[in-house]
Amino acid sequence: MFESGLAHLAGLHMLAVSANISLGCEFYHSHYFVKSDTLVESLKPLNGELLIPTEPGLGAHMNEEVLQRCALRQSGG
Repeated sequence: MFESGLAHLAGLHMLAVSANISLGCEFYHSHYFVKSDTLVESLKPLNGELLIPTEPGLGAHMNEEVLQRCALRQSGG
């Protein structure tokens, strides 16, 4: 699983609202795979669990510099 913190965060929200998912889930911290993550602060497990952020939206602040570097740009031609 080579995903950014943003993808992990979206997955965490999906698991939180899916009553029929009873299996555990493995989250590989994105810092193992990428030099700079899309989240300002990475997800931090507490006693083996991830807490769902309570801020608006997905509940995390995006690293705008990393997002700009990763953005696909459309050519003018």
